[in-house]
Amino acid sequence: MKEGSGILKPGNTDLCEAYNDDDSRVKRLGEKMPSPAAVVSSMELLDAVSEPVRARILYALAETELCVCELGELLQMSLPAVSHHIRVLRESGFIQGRKKGRFVFYSPTRSEGPRAIVELLRRLIHAEERKLRSRGPAPGQGAKSKLRSANETAPRIGRETDGAVV
Repeated sequence: MKEGSGILKPGNTDLCEAYNDDDSRVKRLGEKMPSPAAVVSSMELLDAVSEPVRARILYALAETELCVCELGELLQMSLPAVSHHIRVLRESGFIQGRKKGRFVFYSPTRSEGPRAIVELLRRLIHAEERKLRSRGPAPGQGAKSKLRSANETAPRIGRETDGAVV
């Protein structure tokens, strides 16, 4: 290693002042690095669950299999919107459908990568729930208060008749 290595240059803290000429560590790590294709594939899986609605769908399906109409009711979303998210999750290998009569019930797949991500997602959500509960709502800012405030400031759609929106 050349003299002065490890000392950061003033003004450019991203670069070393010297070059590390001992490449054995880099070679050892290079042998363990995943292929670019594996990394891209993994990032595509993460991208599929980066949408909060999809994370909620996965969370629900990890508990029990559900059909689109049940997910729509649970998430308070339209069936076409739920169906779109289901398609993305199915095409990404996270969920599978099982037809029973006129219904299609969805559940997580048994694929290793998606299963690991679903388990991680569940753990993260549980940790965040605990953190939020330990903080408690700010004074005057309980969940109902926040919802009421959001509804009061939301734009009204339709025409008003004697104070009611029609």
